Amino acid sequence: MIKHRKIIYVVLSILLLPFFVNHIYNAPTADDYWYANYVSELGFIGTQLYYYFKWSGRYISTLFLTVNPLVFNSYKTYGIASFIYNISLILSLLYFFKVLFHKYEIKLSAFLISLITYFIYISGAPNISEGFYWMAGYVNYGVPLMLSVLSFGIYLDKRFSSFWRIFLVSLLNILSVGCNETWMLLTLYTQFAFLTLGYIKHKKVDKELLIIFLITSVAGAIALFAPGNTVRAQRFPKKHLFIRTISNSILYSIVYSFRFLKLQFLLTLILFTPEISKLPIFNFSNKKDIKLVLIFNFFFMFLLFLPALWSIGNKPPTRTINMGYFVFIFVFTFFYIINLQFYGDKFSKFIQKIKKNYKSIAFVCFVLLVSLTSVNTSYYDMLIIGPQYKTIIDKRYLDIESGSKNIITKDIRKLKTPSTFYRGDIHCYTQKQTPGDFGRYFKLESIRCE
Repeated sequence: MIKHRKIIYVVLSILLLPFFVNHIYNAPTADDYWYANYVSELGFIGTQLYYYFKWSGRYISTLFLTVNPLVFNSYKTYGIASFIYNISLILSLLYFFKVLFHKYEIKLSAFLISLITYFIYISGAPNISEGFYWMAGYVNYGVPLMLSVLSFGIYLDKRFSSFWRIFLVSLLNILSVGCNETWMLLTLYTQFAFLTLGYIKHKKVDKELLIIFLITSVAGAIALFAPGNTVRAQRFPKKHLFIRTISNSILYSIVYSFRFLKLQFLLTLILFTPEISKLPIFNFSNKKDIKLVLIFNFFFMFLLFLPALWSIGNKPPTRTINMGYFVFIFVFTFFYIINLQFYGDKFSKFIQKIKKNYKSIAFVCFVLLVSLTSVNTSYYDMLIIGPQYKTIIDKRYLDIESGSKNIITKDIRKLKTPSTFYRGDIHCYTQKQTPGDFGRYFKLESIRCE
């Protein structure tokens, strides 16, 4: 509860500490070297054209990834880049909640709610390393979330004139839909849903949102119809199977709607139920509005899985599912709020019990969060595995800086690797000793792993 705010800040600091410290150990891998090599060989503009016509229509993520630290021979600042992204995500949440709380006169700390939202997301995300530490992962699938949160904040911020609101939201949408195809589809769906619901309720079209939707559609088309998407699709024989795509999208939508009900998410909702029940945001007069939220969430989840199942024939990678979990946090919280307001009488006893036993409940929640979530694993990585991992990586870089063209290194895959921030390692082929992207970047002749 808000009167226990100082305690909550202390608890959040303990819970979030390892996730931030582990950026110290973060090191580039896989696609990070791949992008840097293409920039070195084709040039900056040539790389943009190559990816768009030969690999992917993600024109914005390609742009960002081809200015990564490796391009500037600054591989030691890789962890700083991931740290900056995570701070930027928190700041975007802070701006959004500040605008939202001001608009609806909500007496909650925007900073506190931003940190709680971030904690629920990072500690419950299906793939932490690819969503928060690996640059190729968070640029493709994390940056669009941050940009979209900013765009929602600007759209609600009435300090902007109509022109600047349309301009800035459209610009942020152009950037976000250019990061990946799934987010493009989800963004257009969300805008279309709000346009439709607004027309049903008010019998008029929101002209600002309509303009934004049309501009976003054009940007989405540029990404979707890129020649590179067709080229890449040829690698997947199970693509474009209609019945398989629809049936599996429905199945995964149902399964993940339950999987996303993470322990940390549910415990936070319980702890803040007394405060949530007082929120003056919504005034729902009938059950149809509640059903609309459920329908919106189902189709959102459906569209989360649809693109990958259609284009490659498989469930999307967990870094894509991270995006669904992020949005699910907001949608389910919204659903919880309106149920508290619609069925307020039935929740009254539950709320009173929380108020009466708040300290005991909070202590139990803290113990559960530390022991049963990824917080426990992240602390283990920070204190035990991370330093060992960094020692191996630092020695590898020292050998390279010494001028050696043939290096011998430990194969990290044979050791206990960090679970929260480790994405992968260089490709070591013990027989051929092929340098791979890592070797190409450092101009090595061979790599041998022990």
